[in-house]
Amino acid sequence: MFEAWLQSDESPPPDACPICGSARLEKCLSAPAVKTSNHALSPEVERVQKGAAEAAEACADFNQKMGELREALRAELRRAAASAKDVGDAFSETVRSMAKGEAKSEPVKGKCTPVQTAELLSEGIGVLPLPDDLEDLN
Repeated sequence: MFEAWLQSDESPPPDACPICGSARLEKCLSAPAVKTSNHALSPEVERVQKGAAEAAEACADFNQKMGELREALRAELRRAAASAKDVGDAFSETVRSMAKGEAKSEPVKGKCTPVQTAELLSEGIGVLPLPDDLEDLN
């Protein structure tokens, strides 16, 4: 930190630390910044840097596409939830009746326990557990 205040090794040090006020100051060894006239990178370093830049760009593209897909999924789930009939706690019985042909097949939503969900899935009845708040789909 103090090296920034000194123009050279011969420059006088400050009287005290401007942060804590201590008069006890020491200069420690540090790696010098060495400027070279040859700024060219080796082909291997250039290849690695190019690969890293391409990977970063691909990752940014992927993240953008995933964000777009996540938003599209949320929108579609909101649309489906808005058009579905809410059967509340009778959900598992309702979808079972529809699967057996005992009730008219229509989009429904409601509540069921994880055990009921597992039973419906094991019976071959397709259900999709979702949070109450579709914004929780992260």
